[in-house]
Amino acid sequence: MLFVPAGAAPYGVPMQHPAGHSCPESAGSADCAHRTELERLATLDAATIARALDDRRALYPLISGAVDQYLDLDDRADAAFAAGNSDEAMYLHQEASAWRATVTVLKQIEQHGHGAAAPMTGIA
Repeated sequence: MLFVPAGAAPYGVPMQHPAGHSCPESAGSADCAHRTELERLATLDAATIARALDDRRALYPLISGAVDQYLDLDDRADAAFAAGNSDEAMYLHQEASAWRATVTVLKQIEQHGHGAAAPMTGIA
C-alpha cells in the first residue's frame, strides 16, 4: 500500500476511471463520488483507490491500515502537544482527521458496494 502525502492530489484535474473514462465531480455515479472523495483526501494513491473500488476483498486491509494510520497520528499529536509543540500537534491531528475520513469512505464502499450510495463530502 502506498500512501500519498497531504496536498498531493491532482486538484482541478478531471478524475479518471480505471478504464480511462473521465469522472468529473458532477457525475452522478457513486463510484465517481467515492473516487473523487478519496482523491480529495489525498491519503491513498490512485492505484490503491482503484483497487478499493474494483476489489471488495481489498477493503478490509485498506480500512485496517487507515485505522492504524489515524491512531498513530493521534498518538504522535498527543505527544507533540505534551512536548509543547502545538503547531506539530495541530498538523498531526489534521492528518489523523483525513485518515478517519478515509476510513469512513472505505466503509461506505464496503457497506454499499459499487454504485449504491454517494459518499459524504467534506468529512475530513
